[in-house]
Formats: sequence, C-alpha cells, structure tokens
Amino acid sequence: MLKREHNKLLSKNSFICDAETLTDDKSKFIASDNTLLEFGNLQSSEKSHSGKYSIKLTKDNIWGMTFRLNDVKKGEKFKLNIWRYSSEDKGFIVAS
Repeated sequence: MLKREHNKLLSKNSFICDAETLTDDKSKFIASDNTLLEFGNLQSSEKSHSGKYSIKLTKDNIWGMTFRLNDVKKGEKFKLNIWRYSSEDKGFIVAS
C-alpha cells in the first residue's frame, strides 16, 4: 500500500496491489484504483501472502513491483507497507 503524505495521510492517493490482477498482456499489475505497477511478468503462484499470487524475485529478476511517481514535491513523505517472504533476513526498498 502506498500513501502520499503532506502533513497528513491523503487517502485519495492510496492504493493496494495484491499481485492478483494483471493487464491483458501480463506486463503490469493492476492496483485497487487501477494504478499500474511494472513487472507483472514476474507474477508467481509459488508462494502468496493472501490470494493466489505474489511476485518472485531472483538474482536475475531483482526488481519487484515498480510504481513511478510524477510531480513529487520537496518535503513530501510516502508510506509503504510491503509483505515479503524470505528464508534469509535480507531485502530492501529502492526509492529514487
């Protein structure tokens, strides 16, 4: 779940992506508000938190769901809630 903050959480800028729904060409995930996230081709039924699917990252596929923010303003904050499965205690979020 991504929430854009500017003094308080703005629910109108929130969405949830559960990895269940893909575009017709299977290239992107479709979030709760129809936001598109990249790397839908990595959808996997091997493990899931809830539902049937997740995204599987490997040494060859290191980037997960990707959402590009436009018009970010200085001082804005973002809150991300992410579930992950790992047999190792490793992982990170990249934001730039």
